[in-house]
Amino acid sequence: MTSTSRPGFARRVVATAGVVAIALFGALAAAAPASAATGVGNITGSQGTLTIHKFERSTSNGQTAGTGQEQSVSGATLNGVTFTIQRVANYDLTTAAGWTSVDAIRRAANPVDAASKAELTLVQTVTTAGAGTATATLPFGLYLVTETGSPSTVTEAAAPFLVTVPFATGPTATPANTWIYDVHVYPKNAVTKLDKRETTVAADIAAGADLARWSITAQVPVLASGTLSSFSVGDVIDASQLAFVTDAAAAALGRPGATVTATNATGAAVALTAGTDYAITPNPAAGTTLTVTFTSVGLTKLSTQAQGGAVAFTVLTRVVGVPTDGIITNRATSSINGNTSNTSQATATFGELQVFTHVTGTQTPLAGGSYQLKDAAGNVVTVNGVTSWTSDANGLLTVPDLRPGNCTLVLVTPPAGYQLPTNTQIATVVTAGKVVPSPPKNYVDVPYAQLPAWALPLTGGDGALWFGVGGVALVVTALGAAIVVAARRRRAAAHA
Repeated sequence: MTSTSRPGFARRVVATAGVVAIALFGALAAAAPASAATGVGNITGSQGTLTIHKFERSTSNGQTAGTGQEQSVSGATLNGVTFTIQRVANYDLTTAAGWTSVDAIRRAANPVDAASKAELTLVQTVTTAGAGTATATLPFGLYLVTETGSPSTVTEAAAPFLVTVPFATGPTATPANTWIYDVHVYPKNAVTKLDKRETTVAADIAAGADLARWSITAQVPVLASGTLSSFSVGDVIDASQLAFVTDAAAAALGRPGATVTATNATGAAVALTAGTDYAITPNPAAGTTLTVTFTSVGLTKLSTQAQGGAVAFTVLTRVVGVPTDGIITNRATSSINGNTSNTSQATATFGELQVFTHVTGTQTPLAGGSYQLKDAAGNVVTVNGVTSWTSDANGLLTVPDLRPGNCTLVLVTPPAGYQLPTNTQIATVVTAGKVVPSPPKNYVDVPYAQLPAWALPLTGGDGALWFGVGGVALVVTALGAAIVVAARRRRAAAHA
């Protein structure tokens, strides 16, 4: 996680009226004091230690005042939080005068403001690590501790606080009237975590193999102030890979579109009403970002009912382009009480299938071959409403935006003048990424043979022979007729 700069000291002073000492940064704990260095009577020595234990604020901690002693605290620790430690006016706490000056600051209406008007000297900067702790060895004195850097998940920084080293337990604590030389403090941060996942279900895929559903979960922080000033979550797509599906288009497919839900710290649902508690903008059909923003009514509901819980924003998209490696990326952002540095992303894997239709024994392409695709369960695949594909003039067709896995190419109609082969169902596998013809990846070669030829009349040598024989017969017949006619004419002349 990255660290980001926090507001300056002056802004913290304004936001932190009345913060005096570590008693205001308690932890919900009831452990006995640990073996920190303590003493009764006069202060001895010249230095002690300050150990900062950093925790995420939750509904189960931060409710009990600290004592300066090490305690057992519930909740998640937080590393990467930076504190600056400034000594206030170089008060000498081995003298009564020094404690009189410290007590005057304690009694001020705003102790932090009073301390800031005294001379401040930067002593040390520490950052929590390991178990969320940071320790500084300090000369005896009064110190102003300010959080100056934190991970991107932090929504609300801990308020600045004042602490003395050594720390006095006072007359009513256990143990009473004791000096603690190794001081432990437990400031909390309001944290919001952002999680993005692909949550496509079988019904989505049945409605369209190219559909991908995404869910963004944003934690509702537990705030010291108790009030959320802003809360929005955005889904950010790459327009070359994805497009948002409108609610109307999703309904036409029988699937839900964008949805928003909320739960409290125990996981129970918090009722939300679209248009009243939140708005989704812009129109899902346009742009590359779809954002849910909570209204003032919704912010009040989250502040009073959902702190420590979560908001879930679910978005339906359609794949419009498969990258070379097949990995589709979708990103999420959030803006909660001004913190916009939280991001998360998720991926989904897609491929495609290309079919080459050609004449058997050649690479001559054939147009007009019609195909369908079935998934591993035998269901006809639909991509953006299309369920069949036809080869073009180059003999090619591409079934785009498919989930990787086993499938069957079904040969439905052959090109004109060609016949379907005996096997009209070809088992194949779609893998992630683009088509590669050679060596074949997501590529199927389908050859077609012509239809059988028609039986035509015979032609050639025997036909010529019979033509000649027929011709001779006609000549002989004509000659015979002429002889008969001549004979009749002679007989007629003889009788005249």
